[in-house]
Amino acid sequence: MSQIQTLYQLLSLLELYEQTLLGSILFVLLAIIGLGLMRLYFLRHSRNTAFTTTVNGKPKVSIHLPICNEPPGLVLQTIQSVVELNYENFELLVISNNTEDPKLWKPIESKLRELGEKFKFIHLKKLKGYKAGALNYALDLTCPNAEYIFTLDSDYTLDPEALEIALGTIQKLNLDILQFPQAYRNISPETSGLEINYKHYFDCYLSSSKSSLLALPTGTLTLIKRKVFKGGLKWPTDSITEDASLGVDLIKRKLKTGFCNCNIGKGTMPTETIDYETQFKRWVFGNFQVLIKVWKSNGISLKNKFHLSTLLTAWLNLLGLIFIILILALPLLFTNQKNVVLIYYLGFGGIFMHCFFQLCILRKIAARNFSKIWSGFLIHLSSIEIGAFYWMSYVISSKKPFLRTNKFLSKITKNEHRLNVFPISLFLVGILSFLLSYYIIALLLFLLGFQITYSKFHITREIFWSKINLSKIQTK
Repeated sequence: MSQIQTLYQLLSLLELYEQTLLGSILFVLLAIIGLGLMRLYFLRHSRNTAFTTTVNGKPKVSIHLPICNEPPGLVLQTIQSVVELNYENFELLVISNNTEDPKLWKPIESKLRELGEKFKFIHLKKLKGYKAGALNYALDLTCPNAEYIFTLDSDYTLDPEALEIALGTIQKLNLDILQFPQAYRNISPETSGLEINYKHYFDCYLSSSKSSLLALPTGTLTLIKRKVFKGGLKWPTDSITEDASLGVDLIKRKLKTGFCNCNIGKGTMPTETIDYETQFKRWVFGNFQVLIKVWKSNGISLKNKFHLSTLLTAWLNLLGLIFIILILALPLLFTNQKNVVLIYYLGFGGIFMHCFFQLCILRKIAARNFSKIWSGFLIHLSSIEIGAFYWMSYVISSKKPFLRTNKFLSKITKNEHRLNVFPISLFLVGILSFLLSYYIIALLLFLLGFQITYSKFHITREIFWSKINLSKIQTK
C-alpha cells in the first residue's frame, strides 16, 4: 500500500512539474510577443530628423578621442579627418591609456605635436575605468571656454561638415545631447548582412518618434553640451556600455537627448568573427546592466521605462528562457506525459515569433530587398545564442570587464570555422527525440540546428569580406 502511495505522489509531482513548465513557457511566449509588438510599434513611428549646417555663433567644441592599443595608422586617419573639418573652433584631446608598446602611441604623439596647440596628446600608463575612465580624464583637461564635447572612436573618420551638422542640429532641436548613427567604411554587397544588422538599431529604434528625447548615446559621434557635466556628473564606470548609462543619467535629470539619422562619419566593422562576438557580448551584457539601472531608478516615468527597455533589449532576446524550459522538459519525453509535446510546440512557437518580428524589422530597413533581408537575418541568427543567454550571466555577477573590439588587421586568410556547442546541442536533443518517436519535434530541432549552423558559415564569409574591404582602404 505504501508503494502505491509513493507512486501516486511521484505521479502527482510529475504532473505538477509538467504544469509548471507549461505555464512558464506560455508566459515567455507572451513576453516574446509583447516585446516584438513593442519593437514593431517603434519601427512604425520611425522618421528622419532634418539636419542643418547653420550654426549660431562659433561655439568651441572639445573633441575627445580615447585610444587603447589601437593600430596607429587607423588612429592617424581619424586625426587627419579632424584636421580636414570645415569648422575651425575646436580642440582635439587624444587620451592614450593602458598601452605599453611605444610603437602604438609614439607615432600619434609625434603627429599631434606637428599639428599645433589645438591638438593635444596625453599618454597614461595605467588608468582605471576603461573607456569611461579615459573620457572622464579628458573632461578635466577640456578647454575652459569649450561649450560642447564631441566623442569620437579611434577608427572613425569624420566628414568635413560633421561638426557644422552636429552643432546646427543640436541648436535647432534645443537638445543637451545629440547622437548620430554609426556607419562603416569596409562595406560592400558581400557584407550587406553585417551592414543591415548594425543599421537596424539606428533605423528602427533610435529613429523612432517614440524614442524622441529618450535616445541613448552609443559612444561615438556624440555631441554633448558641456554644462551637462557640471555638478559632478561623469561618464559612468559601473557599466561596460558607459554611453547608454550616461544617457539614462541625463534622462533622470530631465535633460533632453536626441538622435539625427544623418551620417557624419564612418568607422570599421570587425574583421574577425571572434571580434564581432566580443562586441556583441559587450552590447548585450552592458545594455542589460543599464536596463536594471533603469528599473531601479525613481526619476523615470513608467512609460519611459518601457520605452527605454525596448531600446536596451534591441541586441538581446528571450529565447534563452525557451531553451532552458525545453531542456527541463527533456525528462518528460521519457514518461510520455500528455502535455510534453504541447510544451515543445509552444517553445518552437516562441522561436518562430521572435524570427518573424526580426524579419519584419529587416524588411522595412532593407526596403524589401530580399537578398539583404535574408543576409541580415542570417547574421542575426549566427549570434542568437549570445543574445539569448549572455545577459543571464548578470545573475552570477553584475559586472564584467570592458572587452575592447580589436581593430588590428590580421593576415587575410579564410576564417576558421569553430566548433559551436549550441547547434550541436540542438542536434543531440533532436536525435534523442527521434529515438523516443517524437518525430515532429526531432524534425524541428534538426531544421533549427542546420539553419543556425548555416548562419555561422554565412557570418564567417561576410567577416572575411569585411577584412578584404578594410585592407583595400588601408592600401589606398
